[in-house]
Amino acid sequence: MRNKFFDLVLNDNIKHYSENQINDITYNLQSKNYQNLIKNISLNFDNIVKKRVENIKRISLNQDKITLITNALFDSNFRKQRHFGPTKKNVREKIEHGLKLKKPLIFIGLMFTRKNVCLLKTGTNKENAVDLAEVISLANLNAWMKVIDYFYPFGVKYLILSEGRRFIDAFDLCLPLVKSYQIKLKKLIKDLGLNYLELDDFEEFIEKKLSNKDKTKRMKCYLEALQTYKKNVGPNLPWHKIDDHLIKAIKNDPIKDKRNPANNFVPLWKSIIHSLPYAFVVDYCYKNSYPCSDFYREMFQYIFKNQKSKFRITREICEQVLNYSWNKAIYHNARVLGDNLANILPEKLIDYGITFRTSINPKPGDHLGIFAIRETTSRVQPWHGKIFFYKKGEKNKYTCLTRLEIEGRYQGIPVRKDSYIQFYIDKNLNHYFQNTNASIGSDFDMSNL
Repeated sequence: MRNKFFDLVLNDNIKHYSENQINDITYNLQSKNYQNLIKNISLNFDNIVKKRVENIKRISLNQDKITLITNALFDSNFRKQRHFGPTKKNVREKIEHGLKLKKPLIFIGLMFTRKNVCLLKTGTNKENAVDLAEVISLANLNAWMKVIDYFYPFGVKYLILSEGRRFIDAFDLCLPLVKSYQIKLKKLIKDLGLNYLELDDFEEFIEKKLSNKDKTKRMKCYLEALQTYKKNVGPNLPWHKIDDHLIKAIKNDPIKDKRNPANNFVPLWKSIIHSLPYAFVVDYCYKNSYPCSDFYREMFQYIFKNQKSKFRITREICEQVLNYSWNKAIYHNARVLGDNLANILPEKLIDYGITFRTSINPKPGDHLGIFAIRETTSRVQPWHGKIFFYKKGEKNKYTCLTRLEIEGRYQGIPVRKDSYIQFYIDKNLNHYFQNTNASIGSDFDMSNL
């Protein structure tokens, strides 16, 4: 039942910066320098594409077209846990079918719901914020499509289905901000020339494809799933019996997962509990002049470690957080289970190409496991964290981590543009950014990122 971010929040040795510390150490980038950095990142992905194409040619001893295309789809630079999902034989058969029909390959991924609003993850409570993490992730997906397109003659496209509207109740989202986030992503795709990518809202895509009969069935299945979850895991998480209730929820989980002893619901709740805005917590901090990030951490340490706090943390607000997050997890999973029961499969609703469903959380089945961004062991998705540039040997590298881990473990230095932290850098790289008038990227070697 472990959750790595959960462990960080409860770890007293991991310290995040105060607002005063952040203001004192943050570097501020001019827009032209930020654009120069993005330009260098784009050039770096062009180099990655060339290297991956050459690598695929090298390992494909049998130089027939289907083998080359298949190896491009299994490229380890873009794919993770390739033993999950469809076999190479299954993929070859679909590719061969596409070649015979002269149809494009369409890849579908459900991702980029919104920017996480947890201050300790992204440093912001703006669900419509975008930063360098989104830039690099989109460029990475586009690069994979470019590699495949080099070998496949009838076109390639990656369709991103953003689930903002789908989970608007589960995450207590604001519809205008959901739309704003998607608009910003579309603008990035256009401005960066990522021509292989297309973004649509999941709900809008589904509504355009389903008949009225299918929509009625979908709603019925959702309501059935909602009642199933409320019955099986209970409508609340009791303050005084948390562990007992979690064990019961795992046992009665409607979705079993043979690979995870905690099944599906409890791990999802442990993620959602750190992904909600908690307006009542923010109001409480404001009324008492508490720094929100500090209060947030100490509240969870009080709940799960019975640890004393310098703040006045009430049982009432703790129970409110537990029950609120528990119910939001129910609404989230009811949406997923309901669509499964209604057999809502986006990849089956496209009739103009050969479709492949992708997943950022690989599991046995027919989804291709992918990297939305090159991950470390923390497996932080770009909409849940920040880019962190660091030094490894003689090379400059990047990964995506939560704000809490970057500040607490690596003492990363924030780099801000227009009053918003875009990314962090390792202390060993600070000489590249100290002169804010310098042309960022001219000295910073991006070739090995």
